Amino acid sequence: MHAPPLFIALPNYRPICLLPVLYKAFTKCVLNRIRTTLEEAQPVEQARFRRSFSTIDHIHSIQRLLEVAREYQQPLKLVFIDFHKAFDSVEPT
Repeated sequence: MHAPPLFIALPNYRPICLLPVLYKAFTKCVLNRIRTTLEEAQPVEQARFRRSFSTIDHIHSIQRLLEVAREYQQPLKLVFIDFHKAFDSVEPT
C-alpha cells in the first residue's frame, strides 16, 4: 500500500490565525497613544511604576537635603507617610 504524498492530504494543512497578531498591534497602538497622557498626569514626586524614574532619585534628593542641613547647621525633619494601607478597607463600588 502506498501512502499519498504529504502535500496532497488536506488534514496536513492547518489554518493560520492572525487574531493574536492583530490584537498585539492594536494594544500597542492604544498604549502608545495613552502613555504620554498618563506620564503627564503623574506628579513629579511619584517614582514608582514610571519610566526613567527611580526610587534612587528620591534617595539622592534626601541625601542632598541632609548634606545641606548639616552644612548650614539647620535642623531637618523628614516625614514619610505610607498611604498604601490607608485605603485597604475601601470596597470598590
